[in-house]
Amino acid sequence: MIKIIVTKTEDVKSVIKKIEDAEDTEITLVVPRESSFGEQVKNFEILREASAELDKEIAIESVDENVLALAEANSFASIHPLFRNGRPGHVSDIVSPKTAKASRAKKGKTQDKPAAPVPSRKEIKKPVLLNEIEGELQEVEEEVHGIEEEVRGIEGRGNVLNRTAEPPQGSVRVEARESGSPKKGGKKLLPVLALIAVLGAIYFGGERFFARAEITVQMKNTPWQDVSGITALKNATDVSSAAIPASVLTNKKTTTQLFPASGKSQVSEKSKGKINVINAYSSQPQTLVATTRFQSPEGIVVRLVSQIIVPGAKIQDGKIIPSSLIADVIADKPGADYNIGPMPRLSIPGFKGTPKFDGFYGSLDAQLTGGFVGVRPTPTAADIASAKDKTTKILKSIFGSGLFNSGSEDLKILDGATSLNISKLTVDPASDAQGNFSVLGEATLSAVGFREADVKKWLIIKAQKSDPNASFKSEPNLSYSAVQPDFTRGSRKI
Repeated sequence: MIKIIVTKTEDVKSVIKKIEDAEDTEITLVVPRESSFGEQVKNFEILREASAELDKEIAIESVDENVLALAEANSFASIHPLFRNGRPGHVSDIVSPKTAKASRAKKGKTQDKPAAPVPSRKEIKKPVLLNEIEGELQEVEEEVHGIEEEVRGIEGRGNVLNRTAEPPQGSVRVEARESGSPKKGGKKLLPVLALIAVLGAIYFGGERFFARAEITVQMKNTPWQDVSGITALKNATDVSSAAIPASVLTNKKTTTQLFPASGKSQVSEKSKGKINVINAYSSQPQTLVATTRFQSPEGIVVRLVSQIIVPGAKIQDGKIIPSSLIADVIADKPGADYNIGPMPRLSIPGFKGTPKFDGFYGSLDAQLTGGFVGVRPTPTAADIASAKDKTTKILKSIFGSGLFNSGSEDLKILDGATSLNISKLTVDPASDAQGNFSVLGEATLSAVGFREADVKKWLIIKAQKSDPNASFKSEPNLSYSAVQPDFTRGSRKI
């Protein structure tokens, strides 16, 4: 696959020549924004016929939504470079509330209920550990008794200082400090220390054992499902048993499309444009009525389309700082001779002979256009009907590339909860130099959305009416049907 870059001024013949010269059969046309090729419907129709004759697969890549919409309208694959994984889908057709009679799905989730109360610690039977501890205590006492016998032997031998008796492993170590008779309290102290050590082992060992006791609570799982009608209401501020909050979203888009005119007619048209009316006379505002004349130095006259009030000039340090106002003008007569401009000064003949003649004037910052007398392509009734139909499809396609792009990421918008209104299809039958007439289309998409988190809260409220301790063990499985939007009240029944 290769890519062919279309320049902004390139025409359809040049594009088809590039496609014909390309060796690959799979081609991506990269069409820039505001290109001559991408502004006309007939270019895409010609391209579609050429691709079929040349047996080549063509895709259109562009950042211009109108270009992508025209591509889709002519069965080309459309690619947006910022959405490599594909563009969002088209808006679903509007579903009438009368036809939405599907039964609600009966799906549900389990709710957890706690089992019987956990027994207290006093009710848990202590493990039989004392017999083992008493056996160890008896072994320690026997070792202590053996040490005492050894000490008595040392006393009999006499003349021994600071001899250390090494007790067996796990027993108590004792020392004889001097020869002769030991202190009377020495024999009594050893059993006492051993007993304290054993009792400490019993206390800390038992405490550690009982601290690790584990209690298992078995929860009761109860399957639960519910089929209910829920109302999402715009005026609702929080979840209640009656309704959940809803949001009403609107999105408006406009497009202007050019279409070839197949008819011919004798026309006589006047040129039109904008004039900058200047007040360099006084600080007082000046009213100029509709049809007020402005005259060029060559005698060409144009007139105001409607009445205007030119604001007063500013007076600063005794000097006049002119004020101005932009207004619509139309040529006094039809014909190309009136396509004048730009022009720095047009006088107002009505002020001639007065001081205002030099203080009020007009200027053309751009050329007036449209003046023509002769035969020109004119759209037929069939041309106009076809153009309106194609413009409507393009508007729907534009909405299909993205419904709502701000603040709606967490909203659930169901099929059947949207309404597309084509509010304007204005045809300008005057053809341009290429014989094309234009259609201005405007459409508004409305939708009612809600948050699924609010639906889950609503289900919990309903479940806890029968069991106050109920809760969902896992996320509930939700399905929706029989959607009934009400865009006037900003509500939707689901």
